[in-house]
Amino acid sequence: MKHHLDEEDPDVSKKRNESYTRNRELTTVVAFNLPKSYNQGKVRRLFRDCGVISHIDVCESADKNYRLARVEFTRYDEALSALTKSHKQIGNNEIEVTMLENSTLWITNFPPRFNHREIRALFNSIGVTVLSVRLPSLRYNANRRFAYVDVSRTQEVEKALTLLNSKEVEGYTLVIKQSNPLEKTKRTDASVWERREILIRHLDSNKVTEDSLRQHYSKYGKIEHIKIPKKYGSDVVNTYAFISFSDQNAAHQALETNGTQFEGNEISVTLADRKAYLERQDVKKLLNKTHPKDSDHIVSLFPLSDKVNKIHIQQLLQERASINENDIRKIYLITDLHGSLIILKDQKIAAKCSLALNGISFQNSTIQCGTISDLRNSTKKPKNQEYKQQEGEGLFHLPEHQPTKKQLSNDDFRKMFLGK
Repeated sequence: MKHHLDEEDPDVSKKRNESYTRNRELTTVVAFNLPKSYNQGKVRRLFRDCGVISHIDVCESADKNYRLARVEFTRYDEALSALTKSHKQIGNNEIEVTMLENSTLWITNFPPRFNHREIRALFNSIGVTVLSVRLPSLRYNANRRFAYVDVSRTQEVEKALTLLNSKEVEGYTLVIKQSNPLEKTKRTDASVWERREILIRHLDSNKVTEDSLRQHYSKYGKIEHIKIPKKYGSDVVNTYAFISFSDQNAAHQALETNGTQFEGNEISVTLADRKAYLERQDVKKLLNKTHPKDSDHIVSLFPLSDKVNKIHIQQLLQERASINENDIRKIYLITDLHGSLIILKDQKIAAKCSLALNGISFQNSTIQCGTISDLRNSTKKPKNQEYKQQEGEGLFHLPEHQPTKKQLSNDDFRKMFLGK
């Protein structure tokens, strides 16, 4: 079977050793002037005697006269061995093999709808040959939006920086830098990532105030800010709060209050992951819904790659199901179940969505569209297993995704969503 040039190599071993520290500039080579007939399989055969190949990308040159390949090995000595292929004659082509050095760009603030093809096209539009685009996994943070782009030569790095950095694309101002692993930019959510923020649960919503928390926790160190979410409804008894300290040690000392009493309640205190925690609570409630009538306006979509973001799903709904943006209430990514939950305006729109999307091809997968229950059952798990958050892991601790065996028909969806 032929593979698209942009597709990942399906032959890469899923059992490859991940214990080594990946430094792509030391283990990756670029092969130039390959015949136009060369694909990933032929490139693999060319370099297979050099060592264990982790990944291969193949692309066309800007003038479309030859092909280039980016070949990533597991070790530095294997990459050095690959350099011996330089000047090898393949048909009428004498190939050149060099190390991939100083040719990686970091790009962010591109339009949320962009996937690797749009990013590649952006660079190609200024005459820069892109070897690969690496998007981050959204497994633990659905809001990440950046990419690493490998270009063919160092000179193209300067060209991309000059022509694309600060350029406005669809209302977004691009930020592009030459990748430097030693350079770290301060994040806006630094207190979470630097483990300086704590999450306090089981607070009495009728008693707790920012002042009372500040008075109680300031003895551990300087407090930057305190956040207590608003109450929704008079029946809310317990609430939670986030406290960010200026020093990591202060946050760790504050963990000593876990299990102690505060204003009459026994509180739970952990290091915070604010965005993930808040979304987890909403998703857990949805997944535990048992009455179909309570969820007839919610559809699930699976299996999905952990590179798919919410904007990609929204575009899919609009383009393939003709659903208006205003009819989409909320999209949740549930990467542990390799899917998502989509809350729509009403039952009829949910049925329309399911009929349009079930069984279509999306990002190299045949996706299914069903109910909350279908998503829960799409993964093998012990009977009556509860969905519980695991410390230090993702939303749920579940086995790897296994597709459901039964493909739902249009009649099944009419019965589920329309009661017919």
